Amino acid sequence: MKICLDIGGVLLIKQGDPAVGVVGFLEKVTGNHDCYWLTTHCKNDSTNYVVRHFESKLPKEAVGYVHKVKANGWDYLKTEGVDFSTNFLWFDDNLMFGEKESLMV
Repeated sequence: MKICLDIGGVLLIKQGDPAVGVVGFLEKVTGNHDCYWLTTHCKNDSTNYVVRHFESKLPKEAVGYVHKVKANGWDYLKTEGVDFSTNFLWFDDNLMFGEKESLMV
């Protein structure tokens, strides 16, 4: 299954601290699924920025899992980065109206 991950409000709480259980969650999803960033911190084919931004805020034991998550391209709506022909889970705390509409179709 494809797993799409947002960062703010999902893996990091609003104050920028790691969410409770983030290490175990990242271990589980990256070890058992095909994981992609679906976050404003990674809108193209490079994970360099998201890794630099994110790894300093996580416990050291989570950093290896962050490197396993792939980039996912999109422009305006994050749903542009979702392959609706596959089974997927998307973890996000705040969808835009257009993204919600795309999921309802």
